[in-house]
Amino acid sequence: MNDKTPYTPPASNVADADNQQFAELKMFSPGPRIGRLRYLAYSFGMSFLVMIVVGIIASIITVALTSALGEAAMVVAVIIYGIFYAALIAVNFIFGIKRLHDLNHSGWMSLIMLIPVIGFFFYLYMLFAAGSSEENRYGNPPPPNSTGVIVTSWLVPLVLIAYIGVLAAIAIPAYNGYIQQAQEAKEAQIQQ
Repeated sequence: MNDKTPYTPPASNVADADNQQFAELKMFSPGPRIGRLRYLAYSFGMSFLVMIVVGIIASIITVALTSALGEAAMVVAVIIYGIFYAALIAVNFIFGIKRLHDLNHSGWMSLIMLIPVIGFFFYLYMLFAAGSSEENRYGNPPPPNSTGVIVTSWLVPLVLIAYIGVLAAIAIPAYNGYIQQAQEAKEAQIQQ
């Protein structure tokens, strides 16, 4: 006969689940690991932030310097864009290294993203592949996602859809206008 009653609590040690060690997050260091959502939120969030800041700074400088430098103000704006985007690429490589560490791969594999077509599919792999949930050779797993990371990662598709919508709202009427002008020019040419 079984000595256990149905009211006996489980024998598993639940306290061990609460004592799991997580990696310390360091934003601009390639050391600790980051998960999928954090990778998406950090890379797109940083890109969006840099686009806004660089756009504002370059616009202000262009307006301020146009009267003094003329056409050279555009060159200054392009140089500013170049500097900020080079820094953005470097930071995104750091995020890629962190994500690859979570996948238990070497950070050097982030250079695959530089290959035109293969890099896109590799980026999708980094975005959708599940990282190791336990400690791997690159350290402890990343901490659970914060509310800001979750909200930012949910905003990314919405921003992309809005961006595509704005492009379509601009491109479709422009294309229709081009078609109409081409037809009018063709009719005018036929009438001559």
